[in-house]
Amino acid sequence: MSDTERIGAIFSDNLDNIYALISIPFAEADLHERALQVRVFEIFMRAGLKFADMSARREEAHALLEGLDRALSERARQADAGGVEGR
Repeated sequence: MSDTERIGAIFSDNLDNIYALISIPFAEADLHERALQVRVFEIFMRAGLKFADMSARREEAHALLEGLDRALSERARQADAGGVEGR
């Protein structure tokens, strides 16, 4: 279930109504609205952290693959030049 679907399922509502809910200034919201606003904020933060973690992992994997490619290319150049014997 996606985060958008989870938000809709938790609140049994569509995203337009959820947007209207979180648009109410916190100081003007009643206790129930405040509780729902906090819950929506929590879900948004979890989704944001998940996306940030996924992005960081993608960047780390990309950097690792680039380093491996450089190392293997250098080793192949050395082997072609006769600097490294085949093992």
